[in-house]
Amino acid sequence: MKQVIAILFLLVASQGNALSSQNDLSPQQSFRFDSLSADDIDTSKREYLVFTKNTQTNQVTELSLWTRQSRIVEKMGLKYVETTQTWRSHDPKMQRELSSLNRLASFAPVSHTRVRGSERKVEAFVFTDDQITGNTEVSDNTQKDFAMSANAATYNWELDIETFALLPLALGKTFAINFYHPGSKNPPQNYLYTVVGEDVLSDISGDDIPCWQLKIKYQSGAYAIFWLRKNDGQMLKMQSEWKDHIRTKVRLGVMIES
Repeated sequence: MKQVIAILFLLVASQGNALSSQNDLSPQQSFRFDSLSADDIDTSKREYLVFTKNTQTNQVTELSLWTRQSRIVEKMGLKYVETTQTWRSHDPKMQRELSSLNRLASFAPVSHTRVRGSERKVEAFVFTDDQITGNTEVSDNTQKDFAMSANAATYNWELDIETFALLPLALGKTFAINFYHPGSKNPPQNYLYTVVGEDVLSDISGDDIPCWQLKIKYQSGAYAIFWLRKNDGQMLKMQSEWKDHIRTKVRLGVMIES
């Protein structure tokens, strides 16, 4: 049975840090963008319903609504991609406001600021080719003393949806993406994403939407599959599983199996 995801009334945000890193993966050359243009960037507003279900009790344990939007900005004569996110929730401590700046041509991260919870805890970072540090220019930054080694191929994992939309997707292709979640104690490392199949989703009008299926295996029994629209790479659905949980993200206006 299919059901339409529509207006939400109770929202609970979830951070989704339960999955561990891929230490068992063999090293591969990191994928890098080098010639992106403004035409590659989707600047429309995108909204996702995000929820987690316990497969043993069949209860929804987390529910949130994410709003994301990117725009092209110019600073000192250079073009950047500025992406904002808002995670809405009836649980104040789970709310998020995020702002990220990336170089346009390479999508390399420049800065990332996260404001969490009702206490509005600020965590702000800047990226260089070899390091990620706390942003000392952001007032009340609780991570001003943070430092982590990185390299020029490091990408911001909090922009995974935006990153996937830029990949040259094709059946059977594997991408080694050097992702890092700003502030994490785990250093940047390659995560392998493979286009494992094709599928067709439906929108609320019943029209078919051809998609690629991009899969990542985190560890034994834990994985995620992303449904990426074929014509532009936009993520329409994600489903991840670990232990007794299934987490789903679905773009509003897309139908999902209930």
